[in-house]
Amino acid sequence: MLSFLSSFGGILVAFGMDRWWEKRQNNKRRKRALNLILGELKECSIKEVGHLMPTDVWETIVNSGRTMLLDEKRLVLKKIDLFSLTRVYNKIRNLNYEAQGVNRFREAYLQSQGTPDEKRLYKIWDDRSKIFVKSHQQIVGTINEMIKLLEDSEELLTKKKVKRGTLLKQENMFFAFLGALFGLVGQATYEFFIDIVVY
Repeated sequence: MLSFLSSFGGILVAFGMDRWWEKRQNNKRRKRALNLILGELKECSIKEVGHLMPTDVWETIVNSGRTMLLDEKRLVLKKIDLFSLTRVYNKIRNLNYEAQGVNRFREAYLQSQGTPDEKRLYKIWDDRSKIFVKSHQQIVGTINEMIKLLEDSEELLTKKKVKRGTLLKQENMFFAFLGALFGLVGQATYEFFIDIVVY
């Protein structure tokens, strides 16, 4: 009986502490991932028209499998989730593809100067450039909206952490109490059997 109570109490305490530690580490990783994404999107928002926008941070997070950190209720409610971020980065990738196309038409036009194809290639480049500028402006607007949401999420996660501080203290006290309780029960049981055997 004593062995069972001690083992059960130890397993329960260890399980609770393990869950607490995992949640704490995931929250740290989540904040770090969001800060890295925020920094990359800010860099995207100030890129001049025609320059490629960076996506390295997002691709690293996706390839490492850490997108599951974004599957968090508080973030989903604020529309900062895997779906929303994927949509933004898909738009960035499409814009980068358009930028490469516009740059190719520009190079073709420059190489055609003084040839019969000059006017035709200039018109193609000019038309594509105008469409690209509009796309760039729209996507920068979308990026700025996500930046605002991410900046708000930092405050949200920080507030949650402050609130969890009290909760974590309560959890620690509970597990400490539980461990002490099982220890006392085990000790009392042990002494009871000793008394029976001796007397």
